Amino acid sequence: GIELYVQQRFLETRATLKALTQFVDTLAGLPGRKALLYIGGGLSVRPGESFYLAWQNKFASLNPAVGASPFDGFRNDLTSSFDEMVHHANGNRVTFYTLGATEELAGVSADLGPSSTWTRDLENTEQMNLAESMRRLADGTGGLLSMNASDPGPLLERMREDFDSYYSLGFVPQGKKDGKNRKIEVAVRGRRDLLVRHRNGRRERPVGERMTDRSLAALLLDPGQNPLDVALDFTSEKKNAKGQIELEVLVKFPLARLVLLP
Repeated sequence: GIELYVQQRFLETRATLKALTQFVDTLAGLPGRKALLYIGGGLSVRPGESFYLAWQNKFASLNPAVGASPFDGFRNDLTSSFDEMVHHANGNRVTFYTLGATEELAGVSADLGPSSTWTRDLENTEQMNLAESMRRLADGTGGLLSMNASDPGPLLERMREDFDSYYSLGFVPQGKKDGKNRKIEVAVRGRRDLLVRHRNGRRERPVGERMTDRSLAALLLDPGQNPLDVALDFTSEKKNAKGQIELEVLVKFPLARLVLLP
């Protein structure tokens, strides 16, 4: 029963991360920095760890017979998947602000009084696994975390302050855009009493990925910006020697948008 339950939670969490990745992809094609407010509380970095530990408390004598181990809870560790989500968001200039549903976290325990199986330590383990996912998404992308969904005001106010006042630091990276994550460290010179909140890394996306994201943003979010009134006409298509389709495209724009420079 525990195996089936843990596997279900594992798959649900993976599906949620996949949906978040796809949504970040649509935001990536929009210009500038983007912020995403995620409200939840059911994403665990190690789904089912506390339940495996509860089994150990209750049926430790049966471990040799069923092949159970105290390390079973680490078999479905999703820490690396959340880190990949952070790298993906940083590469697309998306910042996560996470608001935890504390009532869901506090409701893990059945509140049936002291129990030798489901202890306070196990409940704390479950809560920490649920909160860790929210912390990683926020801290890794330079956002903020709040585990008090019953009072979202403070987090929303901090978000507004972030949008009103922030520094945008830019540089031109050297080398090929290989899509790999590079760690970033930012400090204020001469001020050890200040801590800079920033992305923990950057990722230079390949040209093909950038073009795909821009197309998704245009199709799904409709930015509606075309300051040059450019229009495209596909005039013909044919197959080349490699069997690939080649399109002939006619780019049209008003002469009033054309500027001639000597």
